[in-house]
Amino acid sequence: MLGFFKVIKFISVVIMVGFVSTSTSLASLCGKESDELLRLGEDKYYDAENPSRIADEDKKIREKIYKSMQGKWRGTYTYSYCAGHDNSRIELETAKVESEISERIRSGKVNLKIKSQAEFNDGVTKILEHETIQGIGHATHFELVSDKEIKFIERYRGSRNDGAVLLEKAYTIKMDNKNSSNINILKIHVTGYTNGFFAYDRKWDLARK
Repeated sequence: MLGFFKVIKFISVVIMVGFVSTSTSLASLCGKESDELLRLGEDKYYDAENPSRIADEDKKIREKIYKSMQGKWRGTYTYSYCAGHDNSRIELETAKVESEISERIRSGKVNLKIKSQAEFNDGVTKILEHETIQGIGHATHFELVSDKEIKFIERYRGSRNDGAVLLEKAYTIKMDNKNSSNINILKIHVTGYTNGFFAYDRKWDLARK
């Protein structure tokens, strides 16, 4: 019996160390400059009215991937963001989710809407509809990592209570078709930046229902 409690104590310590390590690494993101800002430089980065555009061939690839992402999914959702009076403290929320990804056409452009019913670890259940993957025309950078992974960046003007801001979303989308002819594993990672600095991080780790 004593050995059992030693094992439980060891597992608890490992979990706590892992949590502290993760929190510390996430906290280091607060105040971090966008990689895109560093790549382009301030003049090009903040010129959202005349951004560079992705090639037509890349648009076709992304459209194909968009179609394969549509449908109903379940899995986990993680949301981390900087909080506190100086935005130096990281807040982390996790939830089990039932998600639906659907196509929306606005002004002739195709968007993907992610709607999720989320059950958070504190027992609170919410409907999340805040993530829209914008149409092809919004992308300013595109990278085809493989036939099942893409990375792209959206950068555009937005607004909040204290005035106009420049918003950036850096996406990584990974897919797999384990034991199936269709895509049935989906990972979506979105990092958001406001005026070139880290604002939040969202991750969906999903399997098709």
